[in-house]
Amino acid sequence: MKIILQMYPSATARVACEVAYCLEICTLKALTLQDIPEDWSLPSILQVVIGLSARLFPDAQNKTWTGQDGYRCEHAVQTLANLVELASKSSDFLASHCSLILSVFYACLHTTNISGAEKIRWNAALASSRLLRRISNGNALVDVLCEAFNTDPYFKVRAYAGLSLLLQLLCGPSIQQTSSILNCSLQFLSTDLRHYFTKPVAADALQYQVVCPYIAGRLLLQAGILSLRGLGQDLKEGLRNLNRIVEELEENEALSENLKNSWQYAKDAKVAAPVVVKGNAGGITGGGLARMPKQPMVISFAERYSLLQTLNLGEAIDELSGAVKTFEIEVRIAISASLLTPGLVQGLTRLIHVMTIG
Repeated sequence: MKIILQMYPSATARVACEVAYCLEICTLKALTLQDIPEDWSLPSILQVVIGLSARLFPDAQNKTWTGQDGYRCEHAVQTLANLVELASKSSDFLASHCSLILSVFYACLHTTNISGAEKIRWNAALASSRLLRRISNGNALVDVLCEAFNTDPYFKVRAYAGLSLLLQLLCGPSIQQTSSILNCSLQFLSTDLRHYFTKPVAADALQYQVVCPYIAGRLLLQAGILSLRGLGQDLKEGLRNLNRIVEELEENEALSENLKNSWQYAKDAKVAAPVVVKGNAGGITGGGLARMPKQPMVISFAERYSLLQTLNLGEAIDELSGAVKTFEIEVRIAISASLLTPGLVQGLTRLIHVMTIG
């Protein structure tokens, strides 16, 4: 590690790309061993990785952004997520550096108009799922991911942003994050998805496009489940969320129509799963020296996708069925506790009916 860090100050743009690649591999190995080597200085490593995540490397005098710089930032942002995981037992390190790390993710998720920008954004969206599990002040990052899920022009970014949000909901986040994600899902599902599916996309982006409606439906259900479960702690905000669902369902025909198609979206997601969550992730290679034909290197980046695989996207139909049933159970519990008005009961029952019968 010391040798790699010593290369950074005088590295050219190309060497910097390989330094970032090596740092991701080293931190991945440390995660696998679940141990930080004694001679590692996390603040020193972090300082270098932050520098490697910059949009333009210092020696790029012509201000030209190249595809290789995109690879450099890809490895840097994944390394940042690795470092946060490695430092999860050190609350002092996370507390003192969290704002800086988050600022890098914000910048990466908003990178546009340069070569390799899409690669940077989707890697930041993907790595965010691991970052959110280890930090306590992730509200702003959740908001940025919500924005990306609804507006990013690159479907791979949207898919990974949505999956990171779903993972966050399944961890039981704050009611503020739950509300933000609920609004995000309603925004997506309240549009006419016939226009969404007619957008021309490249062949390698198709699977990421078709999985997003399924993700949006799961986000809606899980946010509803958490709002119902949280009525005992924050009745006002929970009821606000549930009323928002019911009102949108009553006023927006597109939402009702999209929810009726939930099972078709689940079927599409099942087909897309091997591409999106890398079911054969053990065979994934990429980055750094692996791009140099005379110096081949086979490295697996399966760890990048390990959390996504816990979502069982390949069993999307069963997962959706389970979510609908859980939502129905939580509604019954809330009714038994007299926490819902008759109007809410009627509206939430309609939601269950739409998503069950179609």
